[in-house]
Amino acid sequence: MHTLEDEDMEPVVPPSQLQKSRQQKERVRVLYEQDQMVKRVEELLRNFDAELRLVRHDKMALDTHLMKAELRQLTLYEEYLLLKEFEKSERGLANKVEMKQQEKIDMQSKVSASQNFCELLDSRYFILSPSAFGLPV
Repeated sequence: MHTLEDEDMEPVVPPSQLQKSRQQKERVRVLYEQDQMVKRVEELLRNFDAELRLVRHDKMALDTHLMKAELRQLTLYEEYLLLKEFEKSERGLANKVEMKQQEKIDMQSKVSASQNFCELLDSRYFILSPSAFGLPV
């Protein structure tokens, strides 16, 4: 049985030697290009891995630097809090010193007044004493 579809098909002709040679060259060229692409991909991958290692190294260095900066910041903040506490204590102590200095000044005034009073009494005693008039004591 012969159909219409069979008539439309061309008969299969084996490739000529020239066609075989061209196909072989094409296969060699494609394999060469594939090999070059694989080498390029491997090179790009090696470069990427190297860059990735550098980025990781930089990240670790930055993380370390950041951690040190955070520790310095925390230390400075704690020192600030301590200074505020010391400032309060210092103000209290300065007030006490000032009060004690004022007490000292007041006390010195009282001592000086008492000494003056004693000298005045001594001078009056001397004036009023019987020996000052040549009288027997």
